Amino acid sequence: MTEAIIARATVRETIPLTKDTYLLKLWRPHGFPDPAPGQFVKIASPAEGSKLLAGAEGAEVAGAFDAGGVADGAFLGRPFSVFQSSPEDLSFLIRQKGRLTSLWRHAPPGAPLDLTGPLGRGALQLAPELFAAPAYLVGGGVGVAPFGSLGRYSDQPHTLIYGENSAESQLPLAFCRESFPFPAIALTVDGTGHGGRGYPTEALESLLREELRPVWACGPEGLLRETWKIARARGVPCYVSLESFMGCGLGVCLSCSYQTPKGERKRLCVDGPVARAEDWSPLEAAPRVVAQDLAAPAPASEFAPDLRVRLGPLVLKNPVIAASGAFGYGLELQSFCPPARLGAVIVKGLSLAPHGGNPAPRALEDSHGLINSIGLENKGLDRFLAEDLPALNATGATVGVNVWGRTAEDYALLAQKLARAPVHFLELNVSCPNLKEKGGLSFGANPEETRRLILGVREKAPALPLVVKLPPLVADIASLARASAEAGADALSLVNTLPALAVDLKTRAPKLGNVYGGFSGAPLKPLALRQTRLAAEAVSIPVIGLGGILSAQDALEFFLCGASAAQIGSAILRDPRAPLLILSGVESYLRENRLNLADFVGSLRAPL
Repeated sequence: MTEAIIARATVRETIPLTKDTYLLKLWRPHGFPDPAPGQFVKIASPAEGSKLLAGAEGAEVAGAFDAGGVADGAFLGRPFSVFQSSPEDLSFLIRQKGRLTSLWRHAPPGAPLDLTGPLGRGALQLAPELFAAPAYLVGGGVGVAPFGSLGRYSDQPHTLIYGENSAESQLPLAFCRESFPFPAIALTVDGTGHGGRGYPTEALESLLREELRPVWACGPEGLLRETWKIARARGVPCYVSLESFMGCGLGVCLSCSYQTPKGERKRLCVDGPVARAEDWSPLEAAPRVVAQDLAAPAPASEFAPDLRVRLGPLVLKNPVIAASGAFGYGLELQSFCPPARLGAVIVKGLSLAPHGGNPAPRALEDSHGLINSIGLENKGLDRFLAEDLPALNATGATVGVNVWGRTAEDYALLAQKLARAPVHFLELNVSCPNLKEKGGLSFGANPEETRRLILGVREKAPALPLVVKLPPLVADIASLARASAEAGADALSLVNTLPALAVDLKTRAPKLGNVYGGFSGAPLKPLALRQTRLAAEAVSIPVIGLGGILSAQDALEFFLCGASAAQIGSAILRDPRAPLLILSGVESYLRENRLNLADFVGSLRAPL
């Protein structure tokens, strides 16, 4: 499978096709791998391109970017199927749905965009019969995008069945003839466009009566479901290109996790987006990704700041830690961000038994941040210890394990198992806001319950360095911090995500499948800085800050307020290199100011 990279592209041109659909053509970055049909690329607007885009002639969304270069409601990059590729350019068929895609429509030539890809498993890896024999390609709306490059890989006389609601949204006939080198049947529901009246699935059913062929469909979920029913009834292979909200696009955050008919949990961004309709289990591993060398050590002639951090008996090489939930089980992002380069990596929250998490939708963007309701999906501690920990330790990384339970006994048993395992420290999650059961959240809300929980853990794991992760919304964070320290915590991490709710005015329903979730991202930083400072003033043990850390400046502000280290979470979902970029910036600042980290921590000049 093709390796994926992160690269800077620039806009070649945008070509309007309908009132709300356009072709975005980008100059192909040097060395960007060739995407296979069905694979996708994540596109993001870099900060330095914000003014250029916002000031584009004809743009109705000027000012959509804030000072950090993050568009309203567009904290993350957007996944798009690659429509066509050539040695010179990459093109994407885009339908405007929000401010970011509206902004790109008016992007002038030369505007920069960041690409991550190619990603996912395409049809070439999964369905060779689609390339060796004629197939029926069923596309609804811009769901035809994955078929645009099929002609480069297959000379078979495929048949495209393309459906739209009306002429207003239908791609121009000349564009279809130029883009698809095989016969196309174009339909509109109301009969106003070129071609006939009807639904793509009706045309498919008719064609299958005449000739049986494999089927590949892409479009709205209803179209995929109906296509699969028809193909199954005719006994022909059926493949679907799945769509879902994606956080990282790299298989780490699990926001696009789905359950197969066999009850297995799969990640659409890695195990898909192309899948067998009857069985969505993966056949291949995720693509290996390559990153440039970041956070390189300073030349020997320069001042080299001491970045070490002590957490009880444990010493970290530097203060940048990959937060639980954003770095998977520690290995998934190693080609972007080698875990051994960081102060530590904390693997996603583990429980005694495997846990399937919350129903979809599991995540969404809101107000420059992310609301997630993953629900602590995980494979269980025993499987992690057997399947992942040996390889993670082999990288030389400092490994922290985040755990959660429904009872104090669960936490104690988890600690007991980890006390015998080759891990460096334990992080207790007593503050998850999106677990359907009350679970850990109730422990972190009360100092006495937190104290009893930590005492029970300490009894089972007296020598294992212990970090306690605290919630953001408590009446007295200082009291909770003191209770944790007195009970035996070696360090505190705060704050966890903020309890949140998002609703849909049109449907009058919650946007998340579990109703509530946890909010993270830039707006959380002022609250997190306050809680970090209050906790650091209340205890003598180290405090690890987290919440809204997207840059080196953010991390330095936490250090200034008393944090000894910083955990990076949501920023990894936007750019998996974020921890190394932040580490590089922190080291540069300390070097330029000839400061060691310990001298800078807690040096805020606040009035008494």
